[in-house]
Amino acid sequence: MFTELMRPFRKRKKELRESTEADFYLGSSDYVGEWATPRACWIEKKIRVNASSEYLLLEVFPLLVGGQWGSPGVSRLVISPHEKGTTFERIKYPFPVYVYSVSSNLEHMPDVLQPEQLEMVAWGELYKSPEAALKAARRAQQP
Repeated sequence: MFTELMRPFRKRKKELRESTEADFYLGSSDYVGEWATPRACWIEKKIRVNASSEYLLLEVFPLLVGGQWGSPGVSRLVISPHEKGTTFERIKYPFPVYVYSVSSNLEHMPDVLQPEQLEMVAWGELYKSPEAALKAARRAQQP
């Protein structure tokens, strides 16, 4: 599955405009508000931070807007597995992840980032469908 998702992103960007099929959906069972909104995610590429290669650069929709994100919003996030020893090679949904924003506004994202270029902004989970992500968010909002 993972290898299939890692096709060159330029080609996938064109496909993105033609299809709403996402690689997976980012949601959160821990947060409300902005992070409770399920986001379609498309893998742009695998990146490295220091020696670890278990990071993915994602294109997300809808954009993150308002507050710390400013205008026109953020469409790219980086994720890494939340649990040690897990990889993106075999995703079992829901798949817990750390979510990072990229501090520098890089037009072309390098394959290797420095830790100071990332800011952890949330914990989340990857889901197979937007409905599953929304259901988890609703559970988090119940008293």
